Amino acid sequence: MVRGDYFYKREVANRFDNECAILQRLGEGDTMSAFAPEFMGVESIDDVRYLKMRHFLLAFDQATLCQMDVKLGVRTHAESELSSTKPRKDLFERLQSMNPSVLTVEELAAGSITKARWMTLRDTMSSTRKHGFRIDGIITPTTRRTAFGDLAKVAEDAQILEALRCFFPPAAGGQPHATAAKLLERLGDLERALRQSTLFAESEVIGSSVLFAADATGRCGLWVLDFGLTVPSPCGPVRHDVPWERGNHEDGYLIGLSNLQRLFATLVEQDRWL
Repeated sequence: MVRGDYFYKREVANRFDNECAILQRLGEGDTMSAFAPEFMGVESIDDVRYLKMRHFLLAFDQATLCQMDVKLGVRTHAESELSSTKPRKDLFERLQSMNPSVLTVEELAAGSITKARWMTLRDTMSSTRKHGFRIDGIITPTTRRTAFGDLAKVAEDAQILEALRCFFPPAAGGQPHATAAKLLERLGDLERALRQSTLFAESEVIGSSVLFAADATGRCGLWVLDFGLTVPSPCGPVRHDVPWERGNHEDGYLIGLSNLQRLFATLVEQDRWL
């Protein structure tokens, strides 16, 4: 919800207080703060709590604004969620509409799957498990692609590059090469900030996204969002650049960031656009 110069994120059960604490800590000067939204505290509206943040997209030309949501990490679920055994008809139906071929005979007969099964399949169907990131949404003046639509099965380099190019239509500055080069440089800045961050070093960063934005004026930027599942690792410092095995609490965030930089560099090198 947007009101004036601020964006309000509605309370989500079991995540709100945790995300509030992370945003407060980022506001205290951690190196990640340069890539996070400015947090203005908690505000209640009609008895519902919201996280209040300065709306960083207001400076963009709204008529030509292009946005892309990329989820970082080799897994998008907490390890504790793998213990879920409750059958979920809603998740079965969603997966059936996305990619019914991955469902087993037993799941088809039951008409349900567990949340653990849903999350594992989502990560393996997309580029999450292999590349450490996936594109969850692209919205431009001419394109709308969603996580539960065709993007759900974007997994290989060629597919990812095609999706990335959709974020750079001619309306985005008329110079997608320059915009991509700027964002590639910004991704490098993000990596350096993360490697210096105390918060990042001690945390499992799960389900967090990088939001990219660009417009026809040549303005562009990226921000790190969604910290509801970001928690201190019970195993001590997290490397973020090694494979995840259940119990090691690694998230593969830097694996994803490295692959994202590699593919942005390919875009810039090829200089081929839609």
